[in-house]
Amino acid sequence: MSNAVADRLAVRHASPQAFVIKNGEVTYHATHYGIDPRAIQIALDS
Repeated sequence: MSNAVADRLAVRHASPQAFVIKNGEVTYHATHYGIDPRAIQIALDS
């Protein structure tokens, strides 16, 4: 499943990984220690 999502969104699969998707487009993507809850919130609010 995770590889299918990565292919669909045109991002490289990693674990852990976080996405914010709006209107079918990735507006935030990070992995491992780059995952930033504040940046996720900003992406969700925009």
